[in-house]
Formats: sequence, structure tokens, C-alpha cells
Amino acid sequence: MSYTEMEESDRETIQRNYATLVRECNIEKLLPVLEQKEVFPTQAIEKYKTLKDNLKIKRAVFFEIQSRGPKAFAKLVTSLHETDQSALAERLDPTFVTYLQPKKHARPFQLPTNVAESTCNPEDIIALAQNNAHNTINLNAEPLKVKVTFSHSFYDQHTHVPTYSTHSKKRGIVLIINMIKYMNDVHLERKGAEVDGRNLIDLFSQMGFIVEYHINLSANRIKDVIFEFKSSPQLEGCDMAFVIIMGHGEDINHKKNTHVSDNLSEVIGYDNQSVSNKWIEEQFTNGECKKLQNKPKIFMYQMCRGKFPDFGAAQSRIEHDSGIRTPRPARVMLRSCSDMLIAHSTLPGDASHRDVYLGTWYINLFCKYMMLRAHDTHLEDIFKLIDSELAHLRSAEYTMQTSMYTNIGFKTCYVHPGIYLDGNEIRRIDEDAVPEVNDNVA
Repeated sequence: MSYTEMEESDRETIQRNYATLVRECNIEKLLPVLEQKEVFPTQAIEKYKTLKDNLKIKRAVFFEIQSRGPKAFAKLVTSLHETDQSALAERLDPTFVTYLQPKKHARPFQLPTNVAESTCNPEDIIALAQNNAHNTINLNAEPLKVKVTFSHSFYDQHTHVPTYSTHSKKRGIVLIINMIKYMNDVHLERKGAEVDGRNLIDLFSQMGFIVEYHINLSANRIKDVIFEFKSSPQLEGCDMAFVIIMGHGEDINHKKNTHVSDNLSEVIGYDNQSVSNKWIEEQFTNGECKKLQNKPKIFMYQMCRGKFPDFGAAQSRIEHDSGIRTPRPARVMLRSCSDMLIAHSTLPGDASHRDVYLGTWYINLFCKYMMLRAHDTHLEDIFKLIDSELAHLRSAEYTMQTSMYTNIGFKTCYVHPGIYLDGNEIRRIDEDAVPEVNDNVA
């Protein structure tokens, strides 16, 4: 592909939406951002300004951008988002990606007021809650308000077990991939999944992490994003990394009609094709991702791993996410795979629950316990607290859920939210003014 060629599918998308772009785009806001991202040189921008007629400028821009290289389409979509023209951006590409830097002061996201679920039967839920004193039926429709409790000291300095050092100002980077809708509605929309995305962004931003967030990616694009993330220069010098995948899923053993349990699952992409969790994790082995050697890597999967509910019946607002040793030279070697904590929202073969108002049970509890307890509690204990509360949750169909995690050479890991070590002095991240959004999105 030469520099001047754009992907045929991207060019067709622009042509299909050409009239809408010309009619609705605020070109005065868009042009400076396209220039900043080097989609057009300054000379071209000046030429457009001489036209004086905004309609002529827009016709010229959206025609000529089709010959501005293979990256021009993604930069156009990003520029539209950044100039508050997201409706146009989403017409071009339903995938949204943003990079967020740690925030000095973060405000909790609020649930949109237009969320509704016709299958919700309040009387059934209330009756079930009143008749189950020891089990939790959540009658609240108000989403979690994330407010992180900062650490006051570093707990990894007072332990006798192997523990990661998490003291730096660059605490970590989080990759979040959230599948909400699916092509041609082959799989049901994951109502409430947007709440999980917002809670996770707010949680990790307050904690001092850099957050990369994507929605509705095809299977191939999921692989591209994973590869780009593991190769990112932003991983240099960070204390840890999270990879969080949310969407419909399935158990590979069930798919292959085998009863052998090898703990393999797949997440289903926007195009209804799948990516296995094994492939994702293999990208972060010590050989594949040298930037994260000896660093804690936490993988979280919020998805069904089969179609079987865990029964413990009424329609409810709770849905499912069904979706030989050889001699070695005498030198220092790293194990092929280590420093991984792999957490699943449910057991192999089982379904996972999602509240259309509050988001998924698992992610909601993860955000709750991370914001309340991560300041003095290490990650494995966080996941134990999550499952302890998960054990008491019931849907209106009396279904339950059990989470699990796998430790692969993973040491004790404290996140130490909100603080870092500057020399011998403990400092808070909110003492520093930092940019909220990284402009280098494309």
C-alpha cells in the first residue's frame, strides 16, 4: 500500500456518509485538529480557508482526505470525537478509543437517564428480596459512585513474603476492551456494560493509572489493540499493567464438544468472531513482552464461559454475558510465564450476570472493593472479598455466580492508590497537575 492510499472499506464509509459530513460537520473546529494530527499540511489548511464558503471547504476536505494515507480515517474519527462531534464519528466507526492520563480530581460518572429495561419486574424482585434474608437482591438502580481511598504508606515494605515494588509515580497502565453491541444483532446488546466502562475508567484514573479504553472491536482489531498495547512505549517504567476484557463469551471445551477442562474461553468481538483468552495471555509472557518482565500483569475477563446458569425461578433486570526438562546453561534465565494473575467473573461452562442499571455483578464489586480496600489490601485478597460478596447475590431467577482466579508465579501485589515515592518522601498524586486527556490518540 502506498502512502496515499486509504483502506477501501474506510473510503467507502466516508463516501457513504459524505452528504451527512458536509451538512453537519463543524469544519472550523475540525480543521485545526486535523492539522495538528498532520492529516493535512499547513499549506492545505490555508488553501481551504481561502475558499471562505464552509460548504466548499467541507466538500474539499472530505473528498481529499480519502487520499491522505491509511491512517487518515482513524485520525478523522478521533478528531471528530475530540471536537465534540461524536455522533458523526460513530457514523463512521462504532469503535471508540481514548487514552486518559491520571486525573488530579476525578468526578464519578452518572448513569444516563434514558436507560430502561422492559423485562424488569419490580414486584418479583422485591418479593424475592424479602423472602431471602441471607441473600442479596439489589433493589437499587443508582450506579456505584467511585471515590478511591488513597494509601497512606507502602505495605510492601512490611512483609515477609515476596512482594512487588509499586512505588513509582507511573503506577501502571490499564487496557479496557468493552463489547457492548454486536454486528447485525447476532448477539444481544450488553445493556449496562457502559456503566462498567465508566466505573473502571473513573476507578483507575483516580488511582493514578493511564487508561486506554476501547468499545465494540472486531476480533482482528482486538488482536491489533493487544499487540499495540504490549509494544507501547508507555509500558516502560510502569509498576504494573491490567488487561480487562468484557463481552459475550463462550467456553472452548463446550464449543469443541469435549469434557476436558483446560480453562480456555473466548471473547466474542463486534463482528461475532472470537479471540481466545489463551492467545491474549500468551502476548504477555516474558519472551513476548520484555517491558513487563518481572512486573505484575493482571488479566480480568467479564464474560460468560458457557450457557449454563448456576441455579440456587420470574423475569428480572439481570442478564447473562453468554455469550521433559532439558539441560540449561548455567546463566540467569527467566521463566517463560510468570507474574500473572488471571481473574474470571465465573467458572468454566457457567454464565455471568449483568444488571442493566448497575453493570455486571463482578465489575461492580471489583470497583467497590478496589476503591474501598486497595489502599491497604493486596490484589488476591481483593478478589477473595469480591467472591465472598458474590456468593450472596441472587438474580430473580435464583441464579448465582462464582468467580475464580489463577496465580501464575504472581507475588503479593499492593496497588497503593494515590501515592508514590519521591526519593524518601511519600507524595500524593493529586498534588500534581496533570493533563486529563492524551491528544496522541490516533
